Amino acid sequence: MKIDNQMIEEAKQCWLIALEQMKWADKDRLESAILYATACEKRYMALLQAAREQA
Repeated sequence: MKIDNQMIEEAKQCWLIALEQMKWADKDRLESAILYATACEKRYMALLQAAREQA
């Protein structure tokens, strides 16, 4: 799969939004928000690494 800038930017925005949601999560949803933010971060980092390898 070819990694393009749009995919990377979308993953970055997903991560930033997830971090913002984590700030506002109540105690019942905090764990879920943390897990989602972590997953978004890992996807972003994986796409960056894949793009570097393609270059």
